[in-house]
Amino acid sequence: MPNRLQNEKSEYLLQHKDNPVDWFPWGKEAFEKSKNEDKPIFLSIGYSACHWCHVMEEESFEDQETADFLNKNFVSIKVDREERPDVDSVYMTSVQIIAGHGGWPMSSFLTPEGKPFFAGTYFPKEGRHGIPSFIEVLKKITLLYATKRNDIEKSSTEITEILKKQFESNKEEIENDENTARLYIKNNLENDFDQTNKGFGKAPKFPQPILHEFILEHYSKTKDQDFLNISLETLDAIEKGGIHDQVGGGFHRYSVDEKWLVPHFEKMLYDNTSLAYLYLNAYRITKKEKYKDTVEKTLNYLSKEMFSENGGFYSAQDADSEGVEGKFFTWSIDEINSVLNKEEAEKIISNFNLTKEGNFEGKNILFKNEDIDNEDKKIISEALKKLYDERSKRVPPLTDKKVITSWNSMALKVFAKAGAIFENKKWIEIAEKNAKYLLKNNILNNKIQRASYENTPSNIHGQLEDYSYFIQALIELNESSGENKWIEKAMFFAEKMIDEFWSEKEGKFYDSGKSSTDTLVRPSTTQDNITASGISVACEVLIKLSVITNNKEYKEIVEKQLKNASNDIGRFPAAHCNWIKLLNFENYSSQIVLTGNSINNFIRAISSEFMPTTTFGFNNGNKSFYISDNKYVENKNLAYFCKNYHCELPSESIEELLKQLKN
Repeated sequence: MPNRLQNEKSEYLLQHKDNPVDWFPWGKEAFEKSKNEDKPIFLSIGYSACHWCHVMEEESFEDQETADFLNKNFVSIKVDREERPDVDSVYMTSVQIIAGHGGWPMSSFLTPEGKPFFAGTYFPKEGRHGIPSFIEVLKKITLLYATKRNDIEKSSTEITEILKKQFESNKEEIENDENTARLYIKNNLENDFDQTNKGFGKAPKFPQPILHEFILEHYSKTKDQDFLNISLETLDAIEKGGIHDQVGGGFHRYSVDEKWLVPHFEKMLYDNTSLAYLYLNAYRITKKEKYKDTVEKTLNYLSKEMFSENGGFYSAQDADSEGVEGKFFTWSIDEINSVLNKEEAEKIISNFNLTKEGNFEGKNILFKNEDIDNEDKKIISEALKKLYDERSKRVPPLTDKKVITSWNSMALKVFAKAGAIFENKKWIEIAEKNAKYLLKNNILNNKIQRASYENTPSNIHGQLEDYSYFIQALIELNESSGENKWIEKAMFFAEKMIDEFWSEKEGKFYDSGKSSTDTLVRPSTTQDNITASGISVACEVLIKLSVITNNKEYKEIVEKQLKNASNDIGRFPAAHCNWIKLLNFENYSSQIVLTGNSINNFIRAISSEFMPTTTFGFNNGNKSFYISDNKYVENKNLAYFCKNYHCELPSESIEELLKQLKN
């Protein structure tokens, strides 16, 4: 008989609706039951594409004996971390405090007030490698809760106090010098760079686009070619590796080894959009076709497999199919020979390192030797299409069709920019369709919601990252399309964002809005992670909008937030890469304003240049928000390069404008 999760919309929660565990979704009902029956809470957090979440479900949550013990002694809550990143942030921090590490599935034990007192990640069915079995943990917690209640209360209170301090700002302000911070990060990344296999650190290896975006942005200021090569070499290694789906395009989440060979096979929307944008920026700097090719393959994958007819991008594809990790993505030599002709099979086998023995559980993950010879490209391209068609006949991994606002905004941003650079009308249309979808389906009562399901907004309030990323995407869409209606939308949601997340008293943004009141602590996280922190993006868009609108209040907010975050930035510069370009407001004072009605060539040329802190504006003689409002000349297409609110003489040609930009 299905449990309470049957009424939820989240794919992850619905995966657990038939468990014998008496699951509750996050909410008052569970906490009231815990208080009324004086039982501890077992909180389990994961996501639909998580392999080890599936393993723990199969081993423990589908096991009747384990479920009976949980149901008798605990109140069990299941949370989708993608739906509630604020809940995940709070309790992931507590896991790291208690266990010294984090990850998913997350397993936390709480008092009826929601205070954590014990936590871990995956617990196996049978104890091994020093990790106790899940049932052993449950029995130990039950005994302690019955006999050592005072100790648990004391411990949970202490952990909660530490937790609160983690999200409090350090009141001691530090004067962060931009050049010093850049040098610190540069030295840190150079020391951590894997000269042999590329990337940073050892296994497991994550692509870490935020760090590489910093390197590319640093190059745009310094022209430090050696430092740039760290990124370009890593991008080349990732593109050739098994972490890159050589057959279908797109990227898996991370590599379990140092060589980028064996991935953790789930595919996340945020990874693919941020990596596509990173390769796009590498193309803008180098103009090398190989980076353009990677962008095209990734966006084609997203538009083919992750884009709904209505205009929303899905959140993830699972690692498993038919209960086996990676089954959908791997190949035997016999399968290759049966699908391809002899010449094609030989080229695929030699160029992608296939063997009879395989490189992953008896099968092969395709990864390239080196760049493919031009004479082989056509043959290999046709062969990969055949393999893709054959793979499409297999049982596919589950696709989580949740449409998350912040992640969709990342997709909107890269499709808009790539569409402008490569003159791809289809990609611009996808970006515009996605923007319209979000405006229709992810907004409720003029407030952004975290996600939508089947064209219906969730009842979960949007996080700061949903607002700031969406505003960023609208600005990007304006720059790529030349239509100022997107800036009007960006300005509208900027005001909503300030109202919902900004604390004038504290001088900082919170990750969750004032409408969200059901978490133990209200998180406020400056640190960038796999993606940029919602707070740093909020500051970035407010600076851009201040240039566009000449709104001094926006700059004042950013200045206060920078002071508030200064201690965190100063102590951990490498964890705040997206903040560094904000330290000097003058970085954002340059602007290009285009006037006229036939400016697509200007848009393409400007978009193709890598200018991460330059704002584009448009004045087509209609309503405009730009400081260069009076520059419109009837029947002329002109470009004005402005800095510090002063514009150079207008350029009538792309060549003239590019010359001004390089002076």
